[in-house]
Amino acid sequence: MKKTFSDQNLLILLEAGSGVILLVSILLILFTTLLPFNFVFPENLSLEFIIDRFTKHSSWTDLFANLLLFIPFGLSLAALLNKNKFNPSDTIIIVGIFSLILSSSVELLQVFLPSRAPTSVDLFSNSLSGCLGSLSFYVIKNKLEQTPATFLSSLYRSFRSLLSLPSLTFVLIGYVITVSLLLWNLQAATQLNDWDDNLPLIIGDELTRYRSWEGQISQLCISNQAASEAEISQLLSDKKSCAAIADSLIADYEFTELKNNYSDKTGNLPDLEWIETPSTEVNDLGVFLGKNHALISTEPVKSLSEKIRQTSKFTLNTQITTSNSTQDGPARILSISNDVMNRNFMIGQSGSELRIRLRNPITGKNGMEPEVQIFDVFSKPKTYQMIISYTGSELKIYLDSIENLYSIKFTPEAALFWSVFSSLSEKMPLNPENNQLYYILYHGLIFIPIGLILTLISWVYRGNLIFYLLLILGGVVVPALLVEGVLASSLNGVWTWKYVGLNMVITVITWLVLRVSVGWGFKSH
Repeated sequence: MKKTFSDQNLLILLEAGSGVILLVSILLILFTTLLPFNFVFPENLSLEFIIDRFTKHSSWTDLFANLLLFIPFGLSLAALLNKNKFNPSDTIIIVGIFSLILSSSVELLQVFLPSRAPTSVDLFSNSLSGCLGSLSFYVIKNKLEQTPATFLSSLYRSFRSLLSLPSLTFVLIGYVITVSLLLWNLQAATQLNDWDDNLPLIIGDELTRYRSWEGQISQLCISNQAASEAEISQLLSDKKSCAAIADSLIADYEFTELKNNYSDKTGNLPDLEWIETPSTEVNDLGVFLGKNHALISTEPVKSLSEKIRQTSKFTLNTQITTSNSTQDGPARILSISNDVMNRNFMIGQSGSELRIRLRNPITGKNGMEPEVQIFDVFSKPKTYQMIISYTGSELKIYLDSIENLYSIKFTPEAALFWSVFSSLSEKMPLNPENNQLYYILYHGLIFIPIGLILTLISWVYRGNLIFYLLLILGGVVVPALLVEGVLASSLNGVWTWKYVGLNMVITVITWLVLRVSVGWGFKSH
């Protein structure tokens, strides 16, 4: 005879749902440990390369995060094995083996993620965490078996008033309004109004040293407006001239001769002088920079920072050549900073990667929460004309041609995401190749909770067709349009209809997946 819900206990319910919990925990582990999925596979893969990637050390934060991820995995797998009559000792061994397999797979995949650092310590700690999860199951097993499922019914009755249709409707409306107001207030997060006036301009190193860059630079000019596509094309054609942006030019330096100091042709900024010893080499590609050969402004570039802060826009045009494709740090090609933790802007090299840090309320005082990362730029010595433009919400990087463009958008929804998930910023640099992933993450943070609320509404109130049509209109369509309207206001009123569609798709998928899961769960009991 089939047991009724009141005849069951919490152990039976846990075992019944263990498969779903296990699947969710595996997906969560893969998602959090492999984000942002920007795999880079070397042309000449070798065992030495893999071993070298395992030389990093785990932080206490990473160990704690792994503990939280693998304990649910071990507990749910133990519950599933217990349901299938495995004894405790066999269960713990099996959980340990599967934890090791899952952890090994993750660590091996992290070898090919430049922003991740696989460690051998994680293999042990993750396996141990999985075993702790299985032990936790046996610690609470008797208690779960003695607790009738009616406990959940009592708990539900206690909160039933909060799950009424009026209450949930109020929660839905309140959530949408709150998120819209947050996004409205976060429009200023894309601006450059927090740039510091008291920072010098440094070329080839950091003021505190130990971040020297080996290479050449022949030109640097900066304006406080975002250049148009036509102006970018002219800069790329003229190469050694910044006439295309002359109307907004605030700095123009030329490094084609050996000098003790270099003057700004516009007269706005102070001279650049050598930090330690002058360079002794120069050719058609510009002056050589390297260890002990870096340039710094004689005073803070106050005028530059003030004018860019006023417009929250700029265009930077430079021509550089790297001499070393393995230098790291990142090595500072150019920086407006006074130490390694406080800056307005930085262009750097980390191996073959181009790194850019832009200070704004989203990225913080160091401009790296998160920083921008572009792969395979410095894989071999090459001269680049690099133009970097910021429109107030979008960073554009051109390398040698108008077609070779990389862009990253700094938007209110991005500000909201990085405020909530600031701990991910160092492990998830902004890579232009992953723009679609970022949009899904940013909008998912906003609209997955709406899907959850719609699931609760459709669960507690089973209405007719008109009710569901109104629910779709008020819970799917209106929030998607309202949020996009707020976001469009920060982009000069330009609506992006594909994001309206993305918002609705995320909401509907979340709603359907959760609704089917809830329905399946109750049907199984």
